Amino acid sequence: MTFQMEDINKTKTLRAIIATVSLVFAIQSHGQIPIGDPIDTVLLRVEYKMKYIETKEDSTYSEDLYCLNIGKKMSCCYSNVKSYTLEQFPADILKAIETRKSIDTLKMVGSALQKEMGTYKTFECSVYKNYPKSGFMGSYYMITNGKISPSSESDHLYNVEEIPSYNWNMEDGDTIICNYHCQKASTAYNGRIWNVYYAPELPFQDGPWKLGGLPGLILKAEDVTKEFCFEAFEIGRPKSIPHVRLDLISEPSSVYKKAQPDRIKKLIELRYKNVEGYLRLTHGNDMVDQLIKMDIKFDQTPRTACLIEDMKNN
Repeated sequence: MTFQMEDINKTKTLRAIIATVSLVFAIQSHGQIPIGDPIDTVLLRVEYKMKYIETKEDSTYSEDLYCLNIGKKMSCCYSNVKSYTLEQFPADILKAIETRKSIDTLKMVGSALQKEMGTYKTFECSVYKNYPKSGFMGSYYMITNGKISPSSESDHLYNVEEIPSYNWNMEDGDTIICNYHCQKASTAYNGRIWNVYYAPELPFQDGPWKLGGLPGLILKAEDVTKEFCFEAFEIGRPKSIPHVRLDLISEPSSVYKKAQPDRIKKLIELRYKNVEGYLRLTHGNDMVDQLIKMDIKFDQTPRTACLIEDMKNN
């Protein structure tokens, strides 16, 4: 049988679409963080639209969908553009993906996923509260390298700290978010001053990222410099997707290696200031030299990361 170039291109396209969809199904309960075994059940999920300034040189915001899953014993925050996008498809479309019988459906879903993933930029820190044990929280960082090279264990780092006793100040002001009446509060935490709105009707002392400790769920949080902002747009239970248990919280993958906060901070800063230097440090000279031989260009413009917190060793 003789294949024409058009047939080969169609085959490549279909393989790419199937690979994209298969990758999403392999994600299980988290959209962006590699995971292990299930450890809790989701009681409530909050979807936040996150806006943030990635570097001091940026003039526009990056955006992400940042999810808070509240379980019976713990909670987890993570970027979940992929799984949230899949949830928006009707059940018959998801069934067609599962059986992989419709090329047109696979193309449509693959195109939608690629579009959404291109719209948002992953916020690289996932946070587990009351994990690995009660009263502590773990922060898990994927320090991406601009997709120049495959990620490695050097890109996946975490640290554990006690959940802080936030010194919240109750402020004048209220608002409505997701049909919940919210009250205003503020606090200083790890180098930033945060203004938040929390909902007393939702009796969870939790919130996006590392924030929490108020008599109600935090539905909006913004630092006074306006470099970081989380605002809830959907509250409820996760939907059902074939092969994907969105109603479970799973432990982080063992690929993450423990590191002191100051090392994580230095690597994040280096990744923006000197991409080649970052890759040489984390992936080795041989790999970088191979990339250079392949005529791959590194961004030579040094940038200054807008760190969401002033990381200090425990």
